[in-house]
Amino acid sequence: MVSSLSIYINIFLFAFLMTLAAFAGFMIRRSQLKKLKRRVLELEQEMVTSHSEILGLQQNIAELKKEKKTTPVVSLPEGNVHYPYSSK
Repeated sequence: MVSSLSIYINIFLFAFLMTLAAFAGFMIRRSQLKKLKRRVLELEQEMVTSHSEILGLQQNIAELKKEKKTTPVVSLPEGNVHYPYSSK
């Protein structure tokens, strides 16, 4: 006795399943790209904030250096000056 296994596939059912699988794959990839894009935007915002903080600190340093240059210099008197804590 010869047994044969026959499988009949409805072509419309096959096309529907393939379309459904393609749509599911598209939706999964779309959600992945959306998450990645959101993450990139968050990182860009973090970089902008970081750079603005650095620029603010550099501005503070520049102002301090400018103030330091304009500080008056008091010259010491020349001659015989007595230093109370000197070893002589």
